[in-house]
Amino acid sequence: MEEKKSYRALFRQKKDEVHSHEEIKLAFEDSFAVCFTLVEDHTPGARMQLFGQIWEINPDTIITEADLFVVQSDSVAAMDQYLVISKNGTKESNARLAQRLEESGFITSPWYIKSEKHGGIKTCYRFASETQQKAVVHKANLLIDGNNLLLSVRHLSTADHAQMNASQE
Repeated sequence: MEEKKSYRALFRQKKDEVHSHEEIKLAFEDSFAVCFTLVEDHTPGARMQLFGQIWEINPDTIITEADLFVVQSDSVAAMDQYLVISKNGTKESNARLAQRLEESGFITSPWYIKSEKHGGIKTCYRFASETQQKAVVHKANLLIDGNNLLLSVRHLSTADHAQMNASQE
């Protein structure tokens, strides 16, 4: 019971922190991030517990909402997705954060956005649900759209691949 109280206290302390869109975009540019939605049938305290656990792993994590637009053969647009940005996260804390999200059972459709850029391109991926293997790598961009944040996910173009390969040489 003590553990849940600490998550609740951490949630209450952190939930009202305000971050400007510019601050969020800047943190996104060099941080690991995950974009997801909560399952519809989650318990009332699930979000509070999950977010408290995330902030316990990395107190600098920014949790905000963003719209998601995935451009592929069957494009998808989803509003009000959660965007978790592991600001100042380490490789270890990012791995723990991703593991905690996966094990929670409270999230669906996560996109994992890598912290490092390759040739100026921020890449992201999803796991293939049946095999838990990484799916095709995509390109992620966080845009400020008026008063909203928009995460766009697109296939890497031939020019993107060339740019990434040139940066590795």
